[in-house]
Amino acid sequence: MKGFKDGCRPYIGPNGCHIHGLYGGILLVTVGIDANNDLFPLVVAVVEVECTDSWTWFLKNLEACIGQNKSRGNWTFMSDQQKGLGLALDKVFPYAFHRFCERHMYANFRSDYHGMLLRLDFWIAARAFNLHDWNTAMEEMSKHKDEAVRIMARKDKETWARHSFNPFAKCENITNNDVESFNSWVRDLRDLHLDPSLEIMHPPLMKRLSGRPRRN
Repeated sequence: MKGFKDGCRPYIGPNGCHIHGLYGGILLVTVGIDANNDLFPLVVAVVEVECTDSWTWFLKNLEACIGQNKSRGNWTFMSDQQKGLGLALDKVFPYAFHRFCERHMYANFRSDYHGMLLRLDFWIAARAFNLHDWNTAMEEMSKHKDEAVRIMARKDKETWARHSFNPFAKCENITNNDVESFNSWVRDLRDLHLDPSLEIMHPPLMKRLSGRPRRN
């Protein structure tokens, strides 16, 4: 936790994935990003189901370790809007900034608004680094489907439009690929019983963290 607070960006990716062993359950994780844009695993826990109560318990333990970070502009959380996570974040980290994964947002967008031109407009708007480029992309989207623009305009730009992101995070990510990479790394371990999977996960995590440059 000291390494995260001293040397990483104030950016956290929470996620949950199913455990496929005999007893089931959900593996909750949070992943940070260091100054070299490398993954920095933070917290791993196992809960019965993914719900508001589970996320609240998990985030309260995280908050006990890292605090609210008001001195550095507060934390920024990137999620794919997992079940119960939004309410838990509002409760435990009321001052934090939220981002929503663009891949998941586009999957919902695509279900109602099809076509390559709308897809291109969506991603140009999401990736735009300034208001001018964002407005241009939204104008193009309105030419192809005016209703799509009205739907996107109802969403808080700070959650999905890169040009409106909280600058204190010092991170331009618009997807949660970082935490998905962690889930992919532990995929085979999720088929084991709980104790062996956590025991096997621990040494490579410690090795990864111990190999990071240390501050004097």
